[in-house]
Amino acid sequence: MKALCSTIIALFLFTGVYAQEAAKDDSVGVAKLEIFLGNNVRPMAVAVENNVQGTVVVGFKIDSNRNIEGVWIIKSLVREQDLEVLRVFRMYHQPLALPPGEYSAGVGLLVNHPKSKGAVPPVDKSLYKNYLFDYIITADRRN
Repeated sequence: MKALCSTIIALFLFTGVYAQEAAKDDSVGVAKLEIFLGNNVRPMAVAVENNVQGTVVVGFKIDSNRNIEGVWIIKSLVREQDLEVLRVFRMYHQPLALPPGEYSAGVGLLVNHPKSKGAVPPVDKSLYKNYLFDYIITADRRN
């Protein structure tokens, strides 16, 4: 009986440690995607010239191999910026440590210009399925 109790306790402890490690893997996978977006999404000239600020909300599906299977725009900013965000999401080919399913994320554009408000309006994350993160890219407008 003591051996059985010890085995059950060890099993619970192992399961708890495994769950914590899985949670760490999830955050690392998402962080890698955020870094990739930050390094590759470019502010589009039409958005910068017109002081367009806001967030492109993207939906994407994770398949059973934990790869991004499909990407679509849920909330548009301007067409050119939307297409740029889709292009970069489609370039990401590393498995994400997320269970299969549909997710959403935001890529915000902040234009540094005297006429801009200096902040990207917040996104109501409750409107979107499994919202993971907001990533803000910045652009400078010279005039």
